Amino acid sequence: MVVALSPDGHDAAAYEHTFRGGLAGLARRLPTPPRRVVFISSTGVLGAHDGDRVDEATQPAPDRGSAAALLSAEQDARELFDSEVVVVRPAGIYGPGRSRTIDRVARGTPMDHRRMTNRIHRDDLVTILAALLERSAPPPLLHAVDAEPATLGAVASFIAERLGVDLPADSGDGRASGKTIDGRRLQTFLQGSRLRFPTFREGYAELIGRHGPTR
Repeated sequence: MVVALSPDGHDAAAYEHTFRGGLAGLARRLPTPPRRVVFISSTGVLGAHDGDRVDEATQPAPDRGSAAALLSAEQDARELFDSEVVVVRPAGIYGPGRSRTIDRVARGTPMDHRRMTNRIHRDDLVTILAALLERSAPPPLLHAVDAEPATLGAVASFIAERLGVDLPADSGDGRASGKTIDGRRLQTFLQGSRLRFPTFREGYAELIGRHGPTR
């Protein structure tokens, strides 16, 4: 069973209600526990860790109430279900219907060029979830990230060139920020299988080619 929940708001109360309340309600209603539960969380529970390289062994330090509620929900999942529980933390999900960065570049919205970002294409995330359901002895915690963390400036530059527009202005203060998420555990789990979109280049190139910017 995959548990994929989406809150109605962005504050801590909405996350508490949706994730913690939703998990508790689900556990009560299930007639029998599934053999395996895959709970979708987020790398947001890790916190800022500016300038650091982080992995599944990194101690989470959520810096927002919503992220703290989500981290608590991870523990709830482990405690509520008499099942094998796998927590998967996707980085920024993009793909069809999730074109926010493309739209920002198309509009020329300023952005912090030196901020380190991490992402996963929607289709690759689905493939990862299917593997977590099917394979024996999956890891109890997995970060779903592609093979190349990149600065927001590098991503925006690639998108701007594809769109034929100017690179948006840099809104940062010149200092590096954001964390680099190490995806080696995912690569080990995939057993040499290649993500369909191993970097932002393949993913955004197809997304722009198929759908173009949404203004």
